[in-house]
Amino acid sequence: MIVVKICVLNKNDMVDQTIQSISNFPKEWNGIKFVGQSVESADVLRARNDLLWGSGENVPFDDTIDYYLFWDSDVVAKFDDFIKMYELQKPVVFGLYPYKPGNKMQGKMVGGKYLEEFPGCSNYDLHIDPDTNRIYEGTEYFGGFGFCLISKELLKRIEYPWVESRVIKVPPDRGRYMDTVFDDIGFCLKLRDYGIPVVLDGRL
Repeated sequence: MIVVKICVLNKNDMVDQTIQSISNFPKEWNGIKFVGQSVESADVLRARNDLLWGSGENVPFDDTIDYYLFWDSDVVAKFDDFIKMYELQKPVVFGLYPYKPGNKMQGKMVGGKYLEEFPGCSNYDLHIDPDTNRIYEGTEYFGGFGFCLISKELLKRIEYPWVESRVIKVPPDRGRYMDTVFDDIGFCLKLRDYGIPVVLDGRL
């Protein structure tokens, strides 16, 4: 039996559509069991890591969980969206979702591509075309944690803390000397360090 944990930050802030989306998930499906956990915290970095953290002395993550499905409190998705991501059988898959509610038709999606060689937060593009109905894969891409599937095998390959912010040096011609990137982009930059490609699923 494969176990998937649905990970929710700040359950009390959930919009009604998200609550309905999660409630539509079955308890079990095709050899997969779904469990859930919510963490209430204003510290997003700590909350993300807490949702991944386990109780083992030698294994910091919960070895009984095979996949972690991060689901933000304002993201609406369908069970079929999870199936599409799961069937890719990749270490990590980020579902593309609107940057702001109702913004999908404008092409502003949470997920994109680093520009040039400098992977700072002043130098990435959110303009992934939501109408291409395609999958993007490579170390040059980044995604958002709003609807993201992470495998246990991925956690074995990267160093704890898995989710962290980063201070990025910015070239002088950008008008400042550093930028801070937070949980999702910091996580994708860590994957990039390990040569692990990010997968963006635009079919959702």
